[in-house]
Amino acid sequence: MYNSHYSLLEYDWAMELRNKYGFGAKNISLFLSQQGIFVSGGAIEGWIYHNKQPFQIKILNPIKDSSKFLDENKAYVFGVLCGDGWVTTKNRFGLNAIDLDFVQEFKRCIFEVYGLNCNIIERKGRKTNYGNGKTNYSITVCSKRAWLDVLKYNSFKTKTWIVPKEILESEDLKIKAAFLRGIFDSEGSIGLRRNGWAHLQVCSENKKYANREECFWKLFRFFF
Repeated sequence: MYNSHYSLLEYDWAMELRNKYGFGAKNISLFLSQQGIFVSGGAIEGWIYHNKQPFQIKILNPIKDSSKFLDENKAYVFGVLCGDGWVTTKNRFGLNAIDLDFVQEFKRCIFEVYGLNCNIIERKGRKTNYGNGKTNYSITVCSKRAWLDVLKYNSFKTKTWIVPKEILESEDLKIKAAFLRGIFDSEGSIGLRRNGWAHLQVCSENKKYANREECFWKLFRFFF
């Protein structure tokens, strides 16, 4: 959700304090209040931890006109959203993962498709009795126009997603391959056998796509 009652100036000040000095939400709020600028701690937490932005940024950052066309980058984004990615009902979608290269590739594709330069948020793993947890990286796309464009192709719900028909019916094998790459980057792995052979496998909560007659598996027929 966007904070409509704060200005870009307040947002820029808060993000500068965060990026340059590593201030947390409490210290940022305190510093700004000393300058006569009053921003709630909740709003600042949303900005620095959850990639939320003032409403004005949404207006000043329209998506590319070319985003309405399907290309390899867009197909990859859709593949990721079928896997580790997520789509909410509140104008946002994104990705959380422990593989930084994976998140950076998703970010690159978002920029290429929609022209949106989103931040990657790093969260250190919590300490447990077994040691430190793995660092998590996340990216959130806060754009109603981009969100609506995504939903034109699929709901991308974890248990019921389908392969968009635009990808399935595309004559461009690179688009089909990019979609599969997004899924395998999210959920795929390589199993090694003793005889030297290897096999690819994908794990998902979507039971329907495991049926070989479903459209997901039909994509492989173009390559084998």
